[in-house]
Amino acid sequence: MYNVNETYLKVYIRIIILSMANKTKTTREEILRVAVQLVREKGMGVLNARALAKIIHCSIQPIYYHFPTMVELRDEIRSCIKQIYNDHISSLKASNRVIHFIDVGFSYLMFAEKEPNFFKVLFMEQQNRPYGIEDATDINLDYILSTIVDEFALCREEALSIMEVVWVTTYGLAVMIASGYMHPSHEKISQILYSSFYGQLKLIKTQNKEV
Repeated sequence: MYNVNETYLKVYIRIIILSMANKTKTTREEILRVAVQLVREKGMGVLNARALAKIIHCSIQPIYYHFPTMVELRDEIRSCIKQIYNDHISSLKASNRVIHFIDVGFSYLMFAEKEPNFFKVLFMEQQNRPYGIEDATDINLDYILSTIVDEFALCREEALSIMEVVWVTTYGLAVMIASGYMHPSHEKISQILYSSFYGQLKLIKTQNKEV
């Protein structure tokens, strides 16, 4: 007969083996895919190991095996969301027609409308950045500036001046949309963007004539 200690040891070993098998069955990629979808549907605030384990039908062990801390998982999620956003903007760049700066702003707003929880993660979480258009925008800044410079024969500084005002306007609209505070029509959005952009453009051109 087995003594009590030997029996407990065998049970313990079996638990460890089953636990490791569970960890290897649930992959890092699967956890990240489910986590991104959870954030897409319900926001970053609901993300935790137990919520993921419930969706995946596993224990929390595989979650912490692949992501030792939730901070690490959240950073990975942000990277995935950033790529989704950049793909969204890149799809506009890839079109054959001439792209107007306002098209980029409109696309930004459509991202806030289509993916409000993703927008909140990227653009509404506290980041403690200094104020400034070049500090607040993303890798698409140079592309956006080039559309203004090329289309309206402006220097980079003039384009930045216009973009700053339109950026503040566009961001305000996007926050209203993503937060559910207001849902302006696409027609109204276009009207606001055009008024903001051409109002600043006219101001710059008028100042240049006076110099």
